[in-house]
Amino acid sequence: MKTTLIIDNKLMAKIKSAAAEQRTTLSKMVEALLRRGMALDINATKKKIEPLPSFKCGQAKIDISNRNALYDLLDKK
Repeated sequence: MKTTLIIDNKLMAKIKSAAAEQRTTLSKMVEALLRRGMALDINATKKKIEPLPSFKCGQAKIDISNRNALYDLLDKK
């Protein structure tokens, strides 16, 4: 099947170089790279994110949206 792709020039140069090194055609190199990329299990490479720790410190001592109260608290220390 023939198709047209728009590929970044630097990436295309790398692909051409790799094809030349392996003495294969550009089409076969692109096909092999696409197959390799499609074979990757994207979900297997994702790491599970551990939940952030939470602490019970009681209620907030000040409403941080109240700028004057925040400044007063900071001036006390």
